Amino acid sequence: MTIYMIDQEIDQRNYRLQVDRAEALARLASHLNVETSLEQIYQIACEEIRRVLGIEIAFIVKYDEKSASYQLVKVITPDNLKLSIPSSLFLEPMFTKMKLTSGKPLFLSDVRLLRNTKSLTSQQDHIVHALFATGLFHESKKIGILGVLTWDLERKFSHDEVTLFQTFADQIAIAIEHAHLLLTIQRQALLLQLINEITQRALGGSSLKEIMDLLASKIVEMLAAEGCYINLWDNERQILTPFAANGPESASFMLTAPLPGKYTIGQEVLASGRAAFIDHTDDSLSINAGLAAQFANHTILALPLKVNQQNLGTVLIEYCKPQTYISKEDIGRWEEIASQISLAIVNILSVEKEKQRRKEAELLQQATFTITSSLNLQEVLDHILTALKQVVPFDSAAMALFEGDSLKIVALGGPLRHTRQVGDKIGKSEGLFSILEASDSVVVLKDAQKHPKYEQWSKEGKDPIHGWMGVPLIAHDHPIGYLTLNCQDMDIFTADHANLARAFANQAVVAIENAQLFEKVRNGRERLQGLSRKLVNIQEAERRSIAHELHDKIGQDLTGIQFILLLGKEGSEADRIRAFAEAQELVSNLMSQVRELSLNLHPAMLDDLGLLPALNGHFERYKQQTGIQIHFDCKNVDQRFPADIELAAFRLVQESLTNIARHASVKEAHVIMSADNLSLFLMIEDHGQGFDMDLLKDSKRSFGVTGMRERTYQVGGKFEFFSKPGQGTRVLAIFPIGNKLERRGNDRQSLISR
Repeated sequence: MTIYMIDQEIDQRNYRLQVDRAEALARLASHLNVETSLEQIYQIACEEIRRVLGIEIAFIVKYDEKSASYQLVKVITPDNLKLSIPSSLFLEPMFTKMKLTSGKPLFLSDVRLLRNTKSLTSQQDHIVHALFATGLFHESKKIGILGVLTWDLERKFSHDEVTLFQTFADQIAIAIEHAHLLLTIQRQALLLQLINEITQRALGGSSLKEIMDLLASKIVEMLAAEGCYINLWDNERQILTPFAANGPESASFMLTAPLPGKYTIGQEVLASGRAAFIDHTDDSLSINAGLAAQFANHTILALPLKVNQQNLGTVLIEYCKPQTYISKEDIGRWEEIASQISLAIVNILSVEKEKQRRKEAELLQQATFTITSSLNLQEVLDHILTALKQVVPFDSAAMALFEGDSLKIVALGGPLRHTRQVGDKIGKSEGLFSILEASDSVVVLKDAQKHPKYEQWSKEGKDPIHGWMGVPLIAHDHPIGYLTLNCQDMDIFTADHANLARAFANQAVVAIENAQLFEKVRNGRERLQGLSRKLVNIQEAERRSIAHELHDKIGQDLTGIQFILLLGKEGSEADRIRAFAEAQELVSNLMSQVRELSLNLHPAMLDDLGLLPALNGHFERYKQQTGIQIHFDCKNVDQRFPADIELAAFRLVQESLTNIARHASVKEAHVIMSADNLSLFLMIEDHGQGFDMDLLKDSKRSFGVTGMRERTYQVGGKFEFFSKPGQGTRVLAIFPIGNKLERRGNDRQSLISR
């Protein structure tokens, strides 16, 4: 009876145990079917296996197929005791020795029999003895290990417990694989959503900076990371520059100075094209000192942003606590994500570049419109510098034009306070300008203060300028001035910036030429208006002179003849004879006066005999009238020239000699005339008292000079006039006797050596 009762009690206990275990399996299945978090799956599995088996310690190990390595992901102990387990326990050779690779369970009554596990004890010095473990497999795919540990030397595991343990392991493996698959799908969905959002932002006009800030925040959210920090690759300088950040070290990261030539984790992942995992920043040689200080005692996952050997940048993902391991599967997955992000960045950069080019074209078009619509040079140059500031990052700019041996500042721009003003003059070889003297191309300095030609331009003795760019202003292959751009940052100007500065400088040259041309036209119009007034005055003066000659001389002689004839008519024969003789004398004088007046107005000899005889005749009359001796030297001029050339040359000599007689106070003058197949050369010179040419504009003497100049220009010739107090006066002209000589006002070369 007693034995029967005992057996019945055992059967009831076994039944309850079976029920409990069945309920545990159902409960586990229920939890695992709805749970998608790996952390929760690990937690639930360890708690249930401890409760059902009545065991002290339960743990789960994750297997990474790519690296063939194990990672302890969960361990639960009584009262949350932390267990010290040697990492050597979870090496592949150790588990191969445990024969868990085939999915068969393993029981060891004393784990210390395994090599390198003698320290497997809890913090309360309970010696851990028994180990029971089985592999986690799903469709022959190794997922990990489910294991329990106990310090009960008498603990044995029945066949039912082994079966239950294996059933738990199968369910846990399915749940883990399901969670992995779901996590992959979720991440892929989030990635697609992120890529789509990035693309929409790019098409919607968001800047690259805004999009990269969004990317950093989304990566932190997707990976549950502490921070995400993005560098972009500067292909021209071959360095990584901080561009976007989301995390506690964002401010310091953005201020991190690039280190040219320094091989860092960023260069490492870009060179290899593969991600890099640093489990402890303090021990890594790939982290520069500044980055290691920022991310002290942290874990970094570095991802390359690269497409077809084109470096785009890097993504640094920060975890605040050192991680013992991140699986290669996860790293590979994020490498794929980084590749897709890289493609998105390429598209963004393409859109951004197109937007930038469109903006540059619009600004250049606006500058062109301003040039063509405004004749105010200052307004146009100010607009050009303002537009340039929108595409080139400078703090101050200056535009200066050559004026003799100096440079005159014509425009200033930028937010930085200028120590000079528009209108100030600078030596054209002063400081860094000397670099531009020897170059017709753009010059860029990474740090101007390190250049031997650098000078302190600040009046206070402190100059914040580092980055510097000089652009020659070239007009018709000749420099006319410089455009200089300054920046407080070092190594700021790129080749694209230089090209843009050159394009805007060319616009400035067009504006300057237009303004100078307009100034010439305006001056020419004013000069022509003045000339017209002078010509009217000259005509009136000539008319007054002719009227004076007719009234005071010829008129008086005619009146005298009339009186003499009247007296002779009424007188005796002797009176008539005397009157007739006096009348003859007056008629002779009158004929001489009329001849002289005719020669002064237009010598008939010039039309009949040519220039040389007309000049010789004029020189004789001139000497008789003034007493001034003319030394005439001529060569190859005993020929006829075009009528307009002969008249212009004669009037030039006539006016020059008249001025000499009136103002030079000399006894002699020199006239030199020669000709070749193309031109007639003429020079009139005296060594008299001369005068200051600066006073010529306000002097009546300018009437004669202006007339001579205009007569010469009218027939296509060249004209020069020189005078200096005490050194006499010289008039020089060259007349074309073939085709008219091409003339440009500002490009006339000096005809004589002064």
